[in-house]
Amino acid sequence: MEDFGDWAENPNYFLNLDGSPSTQDVQGGNGSEEEDDEAAQLRRSPTLTPVPLELNVNGLRILTNFRHREIIERVTNSLQNSTNLLIECPTNSERRLATLYATLAYWHQLKQDENSGNSNTSTFSIPNKRAKRTQKIYYGVDDFDQAHEVIEQLRKLEGTDFLKDLNMTVLGSRENLCLKEAASQEFCSCHNSSNTSRREQTQFKFIERSPSHQSNLDHVNSIEDFKQNCAARNCCPYLESQNLHENADFIISPQQFILSPELRQHYNINLSNVILIFDDGYDLEKACFKEASITVSSKELLHAAQKLEDIANSLPSQNDIIINLIGSLNSFHLWLKMQSEDRDRVTCEQLRNLPFLQELEINEANHRSFNDNLQTLLKCSPNPSDFSLITKLKKLLNILNVLWGNDHSHKYLHLELTKCSNDKRDLALKITCINPTLIFQPLADHTQSVIIGSACLAPISTFQNGFGIPFEPPLEIDSHDVPSNQLVLAFCSVGPQPQKIELNLRIRPRKKPEVQKAVGDALLNICEQIPNGIVVIFQAQHTMLHLMQKKWKEVQNHLTPSIMENLTQVKDVFSVLDYSPTDLPTMLEQYQQSSRSPKGAILFAVARDKLHDHILRTFRGEEIRAIVHVGIPFGDWNTDNFLKAKDEISQDEGIPAALSEMKWWNNKEAFRIMNQSFPPCVQDPQDWKAVIVLDCRAEGNQEEFNQLIPAWTRSGKSKFRHCAKFSDLICILESWRLANCYDDDSE
Repeated sequence: MEDFGDWAENPNYFLNLDGSPSTQDVQGGNGSEEEDDEAAQLRRSPTLTPVPLELNVNGLRILTNFRHREIIERVTNSLQNSTNLLIECPTNSERRLATLYATLAYWHQLKQDENSGNSNTSTFSIPNKRAKRTQKIYYGVDDFDQAHEVIEQLRKLEGTDFLKDLNMTVLGSRENLCLKEAASQEFCSCHNSSNTSRREQTQFKFIERSPSHQSNLDHVNSIEDFKQNCAARNCCPYLESQNLHENADFIISPQQFILSPELRQHYNINLSNVILIFDDGYDLEKACFKEASITVSSKELLHAAQKLEDIANSLPSQNDIIINLIGSLNSFHLWLKMQSEDRDRVTCEQLRNLPFLQELEINEANHRSFNDNLQTLLKCSPNPSDFSLITKLKKLLNILNVLWGNDHSHKYLHLELTKCSNDKRDLALKITCINPTLIFQPLADHTQSVIIGSACLAPISTFQNGFGIPFEPPLEIDSHDVPSNQLVLAFCSVGPQPQKIELNLRIRPRKKPEVQKAVGDALLNICEQIPNGIVVIFQAQHTMLHLMQKKWKEVQNHLTPSIMENLTQVKDVFSVLDYSPTDLPTMLEQYQQSSRSPKGAILFAVARDKLHDHILRTFRGEEIRAIVHVGIPFGDWNTDNFLKAKDEISQDEGIPAALSEMKWWNNKEAFRIMNQSFPPCVQDPQDWKAVIVLDCRAEGNQEEFNQLIPAWTRSGKSKFRHCAKFSDLICILESWRLANCYDDDSE
């Protein structure tokens, strides 16, 4: 694929979508004497010689210099055909930019046809069921930091025609947007302020228009610009963003707002015929599980009934629907209170047959009535704490609606009775979602197209088959900008010489002292080769890390130091086991400082916890020069999640089929967690990193292994290397280090 150098990264130098030269075209410039020096240098650069490629996708002409043209072409095809698409591209910024470019180009063409009255004779056709009109675009982000990053990519599109007619907003929680000190609560002090009067007087625009209507002068404002503007006008950004939402064409929203039926209703998000993009969808399955899972105790049910009764009594007229709900909640409370603590399993059929829940008649016909009436009560309530209560009630009703409306609900939900963590005498009903189809299919059935992108979706087949909607063949980009000598991805199955202990990290073998010592010796050798910070991720549970650390601290004799003593001589050692949860932020700051010192640092963490995800998202550069996985993070077959999944699968497929399915489910879950270590290695072309996996299980079936890892790690310059001997790994690391830190050595 051709390399367009700096030009590929500067969309200001594209031709317009209609084929006319851009006002900032490479050849002509903009004629201004105050032209930016950097832009002028780019125009003189020899890298600007390639001619932009014209993509003609079913009649839509797109002239672009993006390197990942296949993303633009596939996204445009998907939108025109009203189909769904999965995109795996190692570089987040390029994936976002190409996806935005294609989506907004498509939207702009629809807008032009609509304005010209040619909506029935468009320059391209939409052959499917959807109406051919301008759609809203919802761009779902995993956290608010991603919202800032998306706006940065939009700024690179300043100068393209399709921004000049685009209205946008950013939805977010009060914690993210509200200016008040009470924003951390459910409601801030601006809740009762009348913001609706400003609806017609909203002055802020995320995309500002130039007075002369020249598209190259349009400017995309940041979220901070928006908050400052609202502060100057004495209005709440949280409420103002919702005012902008009504007429917005492009909406950046937290994924949770899109996935949750309760929050969609609260924020007036209508997904009918919209274009839906999930920016970083690798955790989408987990987010769906969260939205359809709930734990409710008998005391909570009683409290909810009392609160609803208090609010209902304050209304001028009684509501029969709410009165029936209050009665059912009281009966539900009594039933749960009477259950035996020894009875830990409740089936979906048993819950459906409870008389007081049958009397509610929760079905599609009256389900909306319940939600609407609860929403009315919420508006009448002056107490901020009622928001969480009523939102949880709506969620419970949504889940109960699934139980009544689906004879196969056992495939989606697992039910059990459990003791409350804060009161062991109180029982709770725990409903756990085990299939994302429950949340995702009803949501996606109403949209025009769903596009899920990420730096890593592998194993991608789980997305194709697990969400209950059809996808086109996935687009897997297997290239990135990081040179091969700056990246090491390697597996090693044995420890250092002379023992050459097999690194068998299954449950029983990893308890053997010789295996624990081999892992410690391997980490010591790796630390001697890698400068700066090293993050070590231990498999699944804190138990494994505890066993390893205990062994490494043992002293054989007074002449031979322990493994841990040797490690502290090479690196500053930090472990999550040595700090309380409240001290972890301080520990991470200390580690980051030490990682930038000449000695460097090593951090011991555990897979499958929040800290693991936080480290991969926030650590950069020398803070995380290498990631070492001690064991592929397979889960324990005796944990609750595995027993639930095995139980539900076996009901339909029988025990032998269930065990086969569970093996694949186990592999998929383990590699999905491990795969998240790879994308941070290729986000910065100037950075150099290594990912090392210590586990003999990596030497298994190569074909199955390739199905579980990203496409860009299967071949080419970033292909995984399997080291049969530990000395091979050390040679690779030594060459990698010498190739990348020679400047430091020369000093």
